[in-house]
Amino acid sequence: MSSLPSFREWDGPLTADLVRVPGRFGLGQVPTRLRSEATTTIVCGFCATGSGLTAHLKGGEAINLSGDPDYLWAGETVASAWGCGELFRDWRTPEAAFQILKKLSAGRPCDITGIPDDRFLDAMGGMQWPFSAELRDRLLEDAGVASLESLPTASLGAVRERRLFADGTFPTADGRARFLFDLPRPRGGWG
Repeated sequence: MSSLPSFREWDGPLTADLVRVPGRFGLGQVPTRLRSEATTTIVCGFCATGSGLTAHLKGGEAINLSGDPDYLWAGETVASAWGCGELFRDWRTPEAAFQILKKLSAGRPCDITGIPDDRFLDAMGGMQWPFSAELRDRLLEDAGVASLESLPTASLGAVRERRLFADGTFPTADGRARFLFDLPRPRGGWG
């Protein structure tokens, strides 16, 4: 019996480009060709609000860019102008950002206070919003379990399939939906 040809190459130019090495300077794993020797902070020219970028250098030339979390950035600038800059003080990681958004969502139509953290969202494959702390507590009590991770599969399916406003309650004074109609407007430049 003849053997089949190998579809996997253990070396070669394309395979070599897939090999990862420590990127240093906060980049994690990168292809060898993108491993930098030094970094410098530059101002992003996209919106000119003072956002920081870290330029990763090799041979004196920039080979990669990443955001500089310790440098003033556009969101912080805008929030400060609106008087809520302190909200961004702790916005340094995805988990921190999630916790801030979770806190801000409390009591609103898309309340997510019942979701413990962003890792839980990944583990669940997403979660239909709203998912308030009250809804979470009701689900746990009905299922007789102590944590969301312990919910039976049927309960998890029900949580994933819920839809916003499916209960017929809307965030209006009387709880009823408001459907507004506006006449179509011609688009500019279309004769």
